Amino acid sequence: MKNVRRIELELSCLRNRYGSHNIVTPPQLTWVKINDFPLKQGKYNLPAVTVAIMVPDHFDSMSISEVYVDRDLRFWNGRALPHIHGSGYERDGYVWLCFHQPGKKGFGLLDFIETLRCYFTDPNEYVRVNGGI
Repeated sequence: MKNVRRIELELSCLRNRYGSHNIVTPPQLTWVKINDFPLKQGKYNLPAVTVAIMVPDHFDSMSISEVYVDRDLRFWNGRALPHIHGSGYERDGYVWLCFHQPGKKGFGLLDFIETLRCYFTDPNEYVRVNGGI
């Protein structure tokens, strides 16, 4: 079962960081969308992306494993990012970023966002250092 109180607390922190208007989620808390997630300037073809994170049914005992980003995201030179794949959401403008987190209990939305920020600092180096995603 989802720890709704924890999700609501983490959403509050995300709203403080990214602005309330940039955090979208349905009442069932099945996903969280962050609009205008900033990217490192000069590294990508976009200054910011939309990140959609699927929240597992058993959040607290399962780690987040599904995240989607804008399908148009590329490095500044047009190359694709590592571990980006097609998804059932491409018609909605998203591709799947195969980004698995450690199966640690307690690894939440805020932890996931920080790890995602590390990935976007240098995706190729992140994959090299971490032995894949």
